Amino acid sequence: MSSIGLDPVLLRHGNYTLAMDVTLGSSVLSLDWTAPDGRSHALLVPSVADSVPFKTGCFVMAPFANRIADGSFPFDGRTIHFPVNRPAENNAIHGLSRNRKWVLAESTASCLSTRDECRDAASGYDYDLTQTIEIDASGVNFSLTITNRSAKKLPFGLGYHPWFTRTPKARLSFRADTSFTRSERGLPEVACDSAEIYDFSAPVALGSMRWLDAHFANWSPRAAVLDLPEMAVRITLSAAGCLGNLQVFAPDDRAVVCIEPVSHVPNVCNRPAFARFGDLTVLDLGESLSGSMRIAASQLESSQTSSTGDPNA
Repeated sequence: MSSIGLDPVLLRHGNYTLAMDVTLGSSVLSLDWTAPDGRSHALLVPSVADSVPFKTGCFVMAPFANRIADGSFPFDGRTIHFPVNRPAENNAIHGLSRNRKWVLAESTASCLSTRDECRDAASGYDYDLTQTIEIDASGVNFSLTITNRSAKKLPFGLGYHPWFTRTPKARLSFRADTSFTRSERGLPEVACDSAEIYDFSAPVALGSMRWLDAHFANWSPRAAVLDLPEMAVRITLSAAGCLGNLQVFAPDDRAVVCIEPVSHVPNVCNRPAFARFGDLTVLDLGESLSGSMRIAASQLESSQTSSTGDPNA
């Protein structure tokens, strides 16, 4: 794994400033927003030179998102193997591209495109992955397109893994019909009605929440709202394309929350019964899969810093 690059690429437009390390997985190192009151806020937990990579900022997950049990699964008469990079759980996690050196395809003051041409002999995955990030006046758009370059058809998935600040009074809300119980290895076990185990349809206080690592399907509308009353900031994350599921991670040892739009249920390649809740997409040579995420900030009014209604209404 490489260290964070010394010369990040900077994008600026309006009240947003974003820094990227193209050489390390095309990862976002920081995303800052200047509020109407003139104060600057870090929307993502920023990466610095001595931080642990991938536990700050935002990274790309491809050609699969989250976990695969034992790093392997059967497909089309053969077994596909990925590196078991979470040995304590015996899982492969977060794909290949976050560890790879990408190249900068094009860049302007407010937009850039990066590219990963992955030819992985161990797994048999050959693909081109393009990320485009564009800042407009009201937010930041992130988009991914992955194209199969293998002569054999292969299943693909995508996702984004942003790390947001979790203040003591932070509140999160979104709507999803389905959630899953979780095994000790972090794998989905049983599909349930979200209201039975993780109900975020009304804002949920995150400040004192114990460890949470939960997957959600039938996320509709595809919008999650994170209120940070101490900063008077509301962050709205939305998604489109293949990113129809959501993973939420809030550890009990760090003041962060990850709100991750993804294309499929973790380990669905080994749990075909979960395919109806979000499956990998099989691509033939030259076929592509695309998804997008948007992050936008706004200032909370004084009446919203102490309480809020359902922002998804």
